[in-house]
Amino acid sequence: MQYKLLILFLVLTTKIFFAQKIFIGGNGTIGIINKNSTSGLGISINVEYCYDYIPFSFRLSTKCYYSEFSNSQLYLATYDYILKTIELNILYIPIRKEFGPYLGFGLGYDFVNVELSGNVNIIHNLYVISNNPQNTFNYNFILGAHFLPEKTLSTFIELLYSVMELKYDIELEDEYSNRFFRNSTIILNRLSLNIGIRIRL
Repeated sequence: MQYKLLILFLVLTTKIFFAQKIFIGGNGTIGIINKNSTSGLGISINVEYCYDYIPFSFRLSTKCYYSEFSNSQLYLATYDYILKTIELNILYIPIRKEFGPYLGFGLGYDFVNVELSGNVNIIHNLYVISNNPQNTFNYNFILGAHFLPEKTLSTFIELLYSVMELKYDIELEDEYSNRFFRNSTIILNRLSLNIGIRIRL
């Protein structure tokens, strides 16, 4: 009996492994304005692995996203920020016909670059000298749909809600050239619209 179960397991896993489909593609991103940040723009390059025998696919992405934020609760300074992200998403795709809706969850790691935007560079009568953001993790939720998902060329559209907390250190200087350091944390959760294409290899 054990041998039969082992053989059945090997047959099923072999079928799943060799029934995979690989897609490459990309998408544009429009970030929707929220409490702490303005609208933003981004691009993404994706590799997606799909299987015939399970209703899931796995998508690995590299992303670049630009926006602007202001920590209005503590400071007046406004910052440009760029996120360069590596992200892995799991998509649940129950239907794969002409129209394939899906749900997803993902985890990413953000390499963060923050610079003063030039709008305001004084906070509480102190001049901003420098800032040091910390790279951070994010996680996200996806609601989307593929159009003609089984064709060689297909398109997709999705809403992505990303949860992210950014920590950064600020160096300040007063009128007497005395310098101070402050730590700050800001929530940069965002809702984004992604529109993209996939090519089946």
